[in-house]
Amino acid sequence: MNAPNPQTERLGKGISQILKRSIDAASNLHAALELERESLEQQDLDGLERAMNEKAARLESLAELEQQRSALCREAGLRDDDPEQMHKLVAPLDERDAVAEQWQRLLELAAECQTLNLGNGSVIRIRQNQLGDRLAVLRGVSADGPSTYGKNGNGPAQAAQRSLAEA
Repeated sequence: MNAPNPQTERLGKGISQILKRSIDAASNLHAALELERESLEQQDLDGLERAMNEKAARLESLAELEQQRSALCREAGLRDDDPEQMHKLVAPLDERDAVAEQWQRLLELAAECQTLNLGNGSVIRIRQNQLGDRLAVLRGVSADGPSTYGKNGNGPAQAAQRSLAEA
């Protein structure tokens, strides 16, 4: 059996450490996104602020770790734009596929976080639309044109005819 190359060994340890830290950061991001969703549903502004601050911190950590991972790949002679970059880096370093499993777990967490973030964005857009509709009723205008009928059932209600209870 061949003795491991010191550079290969160092790269393997470095990428494994980066992936472990990235998985931790992505798990924390996942938790922050879940807290964000709960806070949005409960309209808890304090919880939402905590979740957004945690989300921002985890995203910053992940960006730094990605830069470190990318630097190790470049050091190994791999290009940043190569979609097979991690496979090429990990294959010679990883006899038991432990690093490949870490990479796969990180990709799965990233996909879950993206799904959660998109869902949270949808909740925010829906709430914005609802708020906009309510404000339009209070102002007596509608961005999309009148969508209600007058009390007699004929034509759109005029601003003065609308009840504030509609808001």
